[in-house]
Amino acid sequence: IYGRQDVIHPLNPFADPIQSVAGFASLHVALTLVIALVAHYTVRNRWVRVGAWVFFMLTTISTPYFSWH
Repeated sequence: IYGRQDVIHPLNPFADPIQSVAGFASLHVALTLVIALVAHYTVRNRWVRVGAWVFFMLTTISTPYFSWH
């Protein structure tokens, strides 16, 4: 909590604090992987399975791109 406060309200405005989270793979990626695996093994419709894997790939790419991990 103190590290986040230093990023939001730095005591030294010239310090250039860094907000980082060392948690890749994130919950977003893990949850979409589970969804894709469940769809892969339980859903008969091919387009639903392909859509789940595409969604997983897009989530995996966009998570570090937007720094949401």
